[in-house]
Amino acid sequence: MPVLSPTVLEIEREIVAPVERVFAALSQAELLQKWHAPFDYTVHHAEVDLRVGGTYRITMKPPGKEIYHTAYGTYQEITPNVKLVYTWQWDDDSHPGVENTLVTLGFESIDGTTTKLKLRHERFPNEAECEDHQKGWNACLDNLPKALD
Repeated sequence: MPVLSPTVLEIEREIVAPVERVFAALSQAELLQKWHAPFDYTVHHAEVDLRVGGTYRITMKPPGKEIYHTAYGTYQEITPNVKLVYTWQWDDDSHPGVENTLVTLGFESIDGTTTKLKLRHERFPNEAECEDHQKGWNACLDNLPKALD
């Protein structure tokens, strides 16, 4: 097993939903809007142009505050129900140096009713940003069942 750099994070989750539904939750704006924000943040706005070279934007809002954080990027590779690869960066200074990091999502059907989701996010400028994003991704993925109901 390769040793990961402290600037690469990997997360695996088993999600009780068919792979098609999990892929849709990670690639359709109306479904991203239901869950793709960490902790008790909400998704204020989501847009997706799902094609290689297309872009996405996800604007998140913390509770009780009138500030917004937007993650955005460009799709690099799309294999429906199998793989999504896209760049990731922030439109504000909340995560300095997190520019054009790379997210790879792998989708694997376990039994037709459960999906193994493999997330790899790499190219962080330092270990602290990697750790911060790992917490954020885990918190987002905890919210994923909201889009699958």
